[in-house]
Formats: sequence, structure tokens, C-alpha cells
Amino acid sequence: MTHARGAVRSTHFAPGARSALKAKGQPEMSSKSAPSQAPGDRTEIRDNEIVKSALSAARGSIVNLTIFSFGINLLVLTGPIYMLQVYDRVLASQSIDTLIAVSLLAAVMYIAYGGLEFVRSALFSRIATAAERKMGPRLIDAVMRANLAAGSRSNQALQDMRTLRNFISSPAPGVIFDLPWSPLFIVVMALIHPVLGVFCVGSIILLGALALGNQARSRGQLKDAGQASAAADLTADAAFSSLESLEAMGMRSELERRWLERNEKSLDLNGEASESIAHYSSTTKALRVGLQSAVLGLGAWLAVQGDITPGMMIAGSILLGRALAPIEQGIGQWRPAMMALQSYRRLSDLLSLAKPPQQKMSLPPATGVLSVEKVFATPPAGKIHILKGVSLRLEPGDGLGVIGPSGGGKSTLAKVLLGLWTPVSGAVRLDGASLEDWRRDELGPQLGYLSQTVDLLPGTVADNISRFRPGADSESIVEAARKAGAHDLILRLADGYDTNVGEGGRNLSAGQRQRVGLARALYGNPVLVVLDEPNSNLDKEGEDALLKAMLDLRASQVTTIVIAHRPSILGSCNKVLVLADGQVRGFGPRDEVLAGLAEASKEKKHG
Repeated sequence: MTHARGAVRSTHFAPGARSALKAKGQPEMSSKSAPSQAPGDRTEIRDNEIVKSALSAARGSIVNLTIFSFGINLLVLTGPIYMLQVYDRVLASQSIDTLIAVSLLAAVMYIAYGGLEFVRSALFSRIATAAERKMGPRLIDAVMRANLAAGSRSNQALQDMRTLRNFISSPAPGVIFDLPWSPLFIVVMALIHPVLGVFCVGSIILLGALALGNQARSRGQLKDAGQASAAADLTADAAFSSLESLEAMGMRSELERRWLERNEKSLDLNGEASESIAHYSSTTKALRVGLQSAVLGLGAWLAVQGDITPGMMIAGSILLGRALAPIEQGIGQWRPAMMALQSYRRLSDLLSLAKPPQQKMSLPPATGVLSVEKVFATPPAGKIHILKGVSLRLEPGDGLGVIGPSGGGKSTLAKVLLGLWTPVSGAVRLDGASLEDWRRDELGPQLGYLSQTVDLLPGTVADNISRFRPGADSESIVEAARKAGAHDLILRLADGYDTNVGEGGRNLSAGQRQRVGLARALYGNPVLVVLDEPNSNLDKEGEDALLKAMLDLRASQVTTIVIAHRPSILGSCNKVLVLADGQVRGFGPRDEVLAGLAEASKEKKHG
């Protein structure tokens, strides 16, 4: 059969990933499910190198930025030189021709300065775009696998990627390229007069000390403020995802109160951090203006002494302002720089811990022979075994009904059978091969899954049934809908198969979502179908269609597993598994197991 690509890959995390992800606020998983890695194994490149390589995706552009930055800082001397010529040459000679000549030359230099500034800004923007393009495919894969392992829906990493991109394309990185050229202005000032050069060095040291003080004080404040903001956002996201239930049960005001408390803490911490940075920024600006006035006074004293000319005095003040500008701008850009640094570290941690799976050899298409061998399993980040030594075997065409009390491990079993959760011990095999040995992009199309909560993706009904496979033909889509008994239901929708389901399928009723989800599970002729309470939202018509679909699957030699609370659905099964407290309490032919349960219930009642 054709194996489509693009499915979510198997989840792999490096040893220690659980604790590290927890410390960084990323989705975590149980360390028991982390694959082992031999000491000294260097066959796999650390994934944080992907972030570094993404940021250096345009290495030639970095060289160009350095060259352009040198040209920009060299052309900044246009102002002081022009001032020097006007004061010392034009005014002294009273020559209009000289004034016109130096003015035209200055105009050309300023046009070149503006051109270099534009090119440098464009290069920063291109580097940011190239970095995101290179990092994006690997990052979205890591985010999906990390969320799958943790059972969460965090998109923090995607926000971090945008934060990093916006920072790179902003004027802030220009400070980094301008700062190394400050010695150029020191040299020029020293050439004007050594005293001015010494004054410039002292001014840079003074402002540099303020910058270091700003860094030391605000770093912890910004970190605490970011954590508080994340906590407030998490509360809001949780409330928005369950808004109807909260409103119906009168819980909305309580959630609003909790959000306001956390947001108030976030505002306080962000305010403290902003005030601290503003204090250093305003002090730096005031000091820089004062130093420029001071050097003007120092230059005037030297001019009176006859050591320099008035033009040199003015030029010295301008040069000092330019030498101090990168430090002042660095303090002003400290907050976005710290946010970008935190985003970079989180991305590096995520990509280094959520390792990509090793390439595996393709296996022949499966026939549906499923065996579960003494499986013990825990949920992501869990420590308590939900499944305890579960074993069973199914042949193609078998229909297994899984029953038992709530919390007995039925849904956990479904996730383990599909390879969504990795067993702590034991193995799940399809046609003799462990699920971990299958390539996920080849295994996925051979599986069908209908979860308890059917989350459809934004798009049309046809898109969702075809699993968003590019170029899916309408015949296969309609065939899957007919197998699920949903074809007539879909035709009654406003736009039929082209009906937009909305976010999460909100444009459809719960029963309609469940039947479209069943059609999606049956698309592509899977060999193993797992249905988790597929009739929970179905009416009589829908349940009849489900029973017929299950019988048709068995007749087509498809291995079918259904987790049920209603006994009526067991009529389509030939085997039954009873799970209680994560253990097998009964497994075998349907009639024998159900008769045994009835007998045990009768004995318990009379006993």
C-alpha cells in the first residue's frame, strides 16, 4: 500500500530530558521512556547545533554586515569633518565655493550612509527569515513530539522562534556591530588632542559600568517577570478552552479572579523590571548629554590655550556622542535582548532534548497481526503504572471489545497499541515487529484511530477525512465516509464535503464530529483500527452505522479494537478483554468472557 509521509514521528528524548524540560518550563515526559544512549556515542549531532546553524544560515551576510558596519561608522565621521571644514576653512577663508564643495561632498557621504544603513537593515531581515526557514521544520517536529510525550498543547517554542526572528530583524543587533568600532572614534579624538582621547576612554568606561550594572540588576527581574506572565497566560488559555463549561457552572468569576491575581503579579514584576531598566537608561542618556557638554567645555579650554581650533572642539563633541551611542542603545535594547536570549536557550534545550528518531528500514505492509507482550505503561511524566503486565494476541479480522471500570487503563491501552505512549517494559508488535521498529510515516497510514474527544482540524470535511493528504482523490474520501456510514449525513451539511468544520470542528455537532472522525479513521484502508468509545455521542442511527462499519471491517480482515461502555457495541466483536486496575481480568471469546462476568456478578450478589 502507499505510505504517506508527514505523520508525527516517534518520540525520543535524551537521558535527563524530563528534569531539564521541567526546569525550563517545556513539556516533559517520564524519564523511564527515554531511550538509553551509550556513553561517548557521538554519531548523533546535538540538536542545539541546529539553532546555531540556523542563526548562521547566511554566514556570508555576517561578513557583509561587518563590512557595511565599518563603512557606516566611517561615514559617521562625515558630520565632524564637515563641521571642522566649515569652522576652520570656510569661515576663515570666507569662501562660498569652498562651502559649496564641502557641502556637496558631505551630501554624497550622507547618501552613501543612508544606503549602507538600508542594506544592513535588509540583511538583518534576511538573516532572520533564513534562520526561521532553516529551523522551522526541525522545530515544529520537536514541538509536536514534545507535546505528544507530555500530553500537553504548548506552543511556547513557536513563540520563541518568532521572538528570536523579530529581535534579529530589529535595530538591536546593529548595536553589536557598531560597538567594536568605538575605538575608531577614540583614535580620531586622540589625533585631535590626547586629552580628548583620554576623556573619551573614561566616558566609555563610565557608561560601560552602568551597562553592566543594568545587566546584573535586571536579569533576574526579567526572568521572574517572564515566568509570571507565562503563568497568567496559562490560566487564561485553560479558561478559554473550557469557557462554556465554566459559564454553565458559574466558575467563570473564579477563573477571572485567579487570572487577575496572577496577572497582577506579572504586572508588578514587569513594572519593577521596566523601572529598573528605565532608571539606567535615563541615567545613561543624561550622563551622555552631560559628557558631550563636558567635552565641549574641555575642547573650549584647549582652544583658548591654542592647542586645537574651534572646529576641532565641535568635532570632538560629536565624536564622543557617536562613541557612546552603542552603549546607550545597548542599555535601551536590553529588555528585548534578554527576551531573545531566553528564547534562544529554550529552543536550544528543546531541540537538544527532543532528539529526532533514527532512520529505520522500511518494512513490508502489515496484515494486522497484533501481539501485546507483558506491557507495563505509565502516562507521560507519570510514575504509577496504569497498565500492569497486559498480554493479548489478535489475528486479522478479529474484533476485540475492551471493557472494564473507569480508570482501569482502557484509554491508556489504546494509546500504547498505537505507539503514542511507549511501554515502560514489554512490547507491542504489529506483524512481529515492535512499533518502535516501524517508520512512523509508514505505520501511521496503516492505522485508524478515533479518540474519545474528536478534535477535527480547521478545514473542510473532505480535508479531515483524507487526513489532509495532498492530492487525495474524492473516490477514496467518499469510500471512507461510506464505510463509516457518514456519507448521507455529510451530504446533508450546508456544503457537503466542502463544509468548513471550523476550529476543533465547532461547526459540527458532537455526533457529526464523531462520525466524520470515524471516516477519517477508516480512510486509506488501515489494517488496525482502534476506536475509543466511538458511540458516546451517537444516536440510534449513528450507532447502527457504527456496528455495520465494524462488521464490514472484520469481513475485510481488518483487526478492530473498540473500547466500550455500552454493551450493545460488543455484538460486532468476537473477543472481549476485561481490564480492571490495569490488569487483565478476562480475555477470550466474547460469549465465554461475558458469561464468566455474569456468573461472577451473580455469585457476588448472592454471596
